[in-house]
Amino acid sequence: MSWAKSRPNHLANLRMRPITRRLRRELGHEYAVHQVQYRFRGWNPPHLPALDDALATIGEVGSPLILVGHSMGGRVAAHICQRADVAGIVALAPWWPDHDSELITAPQVVTLHGTADSWTSARESSEQTTEMVDRGIAATFIEMKRAGHFMLLRPGKWHELICDSVTSMLAAHRTAPGSPTTIRPA
Repeated sequence: MSWAKSRPNHLANLRMRPITRRLRRELGHEYAVHQVQYRFRGWNPPHLPALDDALATIGEVGSPLILVGHSMGGRVAAHICQRADVAGIVALAPWWPDHDSELITAPQVVTLHGTADSWTSARESSEQTTEMVDRGIAATFIEMKRAGHFMLLRPGKWHELICDSVTSMLAAHRTAPGSPTTIRPA
């Protein structure tokens, strides 16, 4: 828990910017790509301001959604599934400490996690991704060898896998009826 202000220059925010830029570049103007700026750094139950911040952004763009969430953003994405139509999730080194992945109802999930991550558990992410498959979700776990929590080792590979995952989810969603899809890195 932390009520410290989240600032644009914090490493997690800085690290998501090039991912957001690449998604915007690759997807063009057909899709809205937004990056949430959380007000606070922590999960902070029972208030959950991070979830409120993400839901405020979603309220601006509509649904269904494809969510890209790093660390706590992966937890936020899981919780959003209980409140919005989520077409897919790309979870980057997700923080799912209370089996938050059980909240995921999106039909497609890709989890990317570095084996050298000392902040969140790649093993737990892998296990929870397998549990999603057991529940009928098209979920894939991708292990990033020797990569740490902030995805600094081989960033181009992370970006490529994220964009490929989102593009694949968009293609699958286009075949189903519904409103335009929004991509939201968290």
